[in-house]
Order: sequence, then structure tokens, then C-alpha cells
Amino acid sequence: MRPCLLTWLAIYRKRLYSCCAHGTGPVLDELKEKLRVMLSRESKKMPLAKAIHYALTRWDALLRYVDDGNIEIDNNPIEREIRPVALGRKNNLFAGSDVAANVRR
Repeated sequence: MRPCLLTWLAIYRKRLYSCCAHGTGPVLDELKEKLRVMLSRESKKMPLAKAIHYALTRWDALLRYVDDGNIEIDNNPIEREIRPVALGRKNNLFAGSDVAANVRR
């Protein structure tokens, strides 16, 4: 039975957060090697292989946060901040049009 990619990512995410003070470089190097091994075992057309390939092609962008202490590993705080703007934009599509607001999609 082979491990699921999500399981591996969950394990490595916990390790990344637990060793932020000690440096995440070695953990990310280990993760990259595991992803390469998993990619070599998967068929190129499988969704899992495409997801791994996507992650590996953007690896340099992931490593930016290791080199620059001002960059966060995720952008959840920013996503929460712009959510009201996005919802308002969607809701404002119907402003001034009672007919459009009542149309079901």
C-alpha cells in the first residue's frame, strides 16, 4: 500500500512548522526528493503526477520564504482580508436590477 500524497504533505507541513526556528531547508530538500521519487513511479497522465509536477516546477517560488524572513509560507491572512471585497463584487453585480437578482443559476 503506497502512501497518499496528502498524507505526505500533512506530515511535512507539521515538520515545517515545528522546525521553523531550526531551519526548514533540510525538510524541504527531503520533501523534494520524496516528490521526485513519487513522480517517477506515477504515470505522467495521472492527476497525482500532474500535481507533483506542478509543485516541482514552482519549487523555487516555495524556497523564497526560506531565504527571506519577511515572506510567509501561506497567504491565508491576506485571503481573509480580501474576502469581503470579493463577496461585495459578486453581490454588487445585481445592484439596481431586481430581475437579475431573482434569476436562478
